[in-house]
This record gives sequence, structure tokens and C-alpha cells, in this order.
Amino acid sequence: MTNTEQELAETLQSEVEIVGESLVDSPTLLQAWIIERGDARYVLESRSPRVKLHQQLYEPLAAFLAANPHKLVYEDEYRDTSMMGYQRIIRIYRIN
Repeated sequence: MTNTEQELAETLQSEVEIVGESLVDSPTLLQAWIIERGDARYVLESRSPRVKLHQQLYEPLAAFLAANPHKLVYEDEYRDTSMMGYQRIIRIYRIN
């Protein structure tokens, strides 16, 4: 994991507002953004485990990932009482 990717992971785990193009914005269920850092593009995903990858809410993110080659560079899950199900899954994808 690069320093940039580590900083993005820390941002996802904090209460800092993320500035980027929003793909999905449902704060207690799923949020996803496209952001640029230097020459790299990333997708940041913050999701409740109650949101399944086949559900309609996940579709915009799934469609973007299907259309853009990417690599999962970070994934974590932890307790978060602000999310439905009191858990948060975070993922960072680097867009190739």
C-alpha cells in the first residue's frame, strides 16, 4: 500500500468529509466517491454489510467498476454505530 492509499484509508475511517465525484450517497448504507490524487484515480467505498453487492443501491458502483479496470488495494471492516448493522466495510480501488 502506498502512502497515498494509507492516507485514503485513514480518511475513510475518520469523520472528515470526502471531496470527490459521488457515485452513491446513502450515508448509513453506502457511499462511494471517485477521487484523484496526483496521477492516480481511486474509488472509495464505505458500506454497511447490510448492502449486498447484487442490490440496486450498489448498482452505480458495480457498473463503474465493471467499466473501469481496477485493483482492490485496501479493505477493512470495523464496528461503527452510525451505520446500519453497526458495522462498516471500507474498500479502496485504484483505477488502472
